[in-house]
Amino acid sequence: MKYLEHYPNGKVKIQGILLDDQKDGEWLEFFPDGSLKNRKNFCQGIKHGVFEFYKENGELDFKLVYNQGRIKISNFKVK
Repeated sequence: MKYLEHYPNGKVKIQGILLDDQKDGEWLEFFPDGSLKNRKNFCQGIKHGVFEFYKENGELDFKLVYNQGRIKISNFKVK
């Protein structure tokens, strides 16, 4: 089931897929202006894959990589 949450201005705040009431696949969160805030991946509710966090100016701030809920790579700074 597709999950959508909106800001009062009508723009999408969070979007993703719920499978058996658990996050699954790619989840996106946006700033109020509509630009991407973060991108996260889940497998049956467990953090799995790349998590990317962005600054309000659109630059990639940092990345985390999860493997079945455990961090494989953290504090990976992008310049």
